[in-house]
Amino acid sequence: MFLLLPILGFFAQGVMSGFPIYLPELFRTYVRTTGVGFCYNLGRIATAGGVFVVGYLVGVFGSYARATTAVSLVFIMGIGILAFARETRGEALK
Repeated sequence: MFLLLPILGFFAQGVMSGFPIYLPELFRTYVRTTGVGFCYNLGRIATAGGVFVVGYLVGVFGSYARATTAVSLVFIMGIGILAFARETRGEALK
């Protein structure tokens, strides 16, 4: 477990590093801070509920390993959704 935790930390924090780079370009100037703050903190709210979901999945699947595998599918869905994200390269901020 201790050997894999640095790898987990790298990828978990890597997800968060894209927020301050990509999100501000999606919103107009007059709602930029509100939009970015909402998107950033929506993840925190979802994480708070995710604890209960994982507990439920442990009961359904019978082990922590299977429940964790099921929850990790969220990241695979995120990569798929990212393929459809709007490209902002070369656009002027409004």
